[in-house]
Amino acid sequence: MTDVQDFLYELNRYTTQAHSLRDSYNKLNDSEKQLIMDLAPKAVESPNAKFEQTVEWLRFLQNYFAVGEKEA
Repeated sequence: MTDVQDFLYELNRYTTQAHSLRDSYNKLNDSEKQLIMDLAPKAVESPNAKFEQTVEWLRFLQNYFAVGEKEA
């Protein structure tokens, strides 16, 4: 496995975990969500934003490296 393939594998796993985190976060009521974000370090984005960014990054890299397509 190349280093790029290894990175894509780990990013895919990270995306799966980000999805689980987002789902758990979305089950919280509004006051719990606010508390979680108030207690987070300033640079931390909401789980919803983090998930969307991660999915976008993964899809871009998969398209760039043509993941899933057979080489000619």
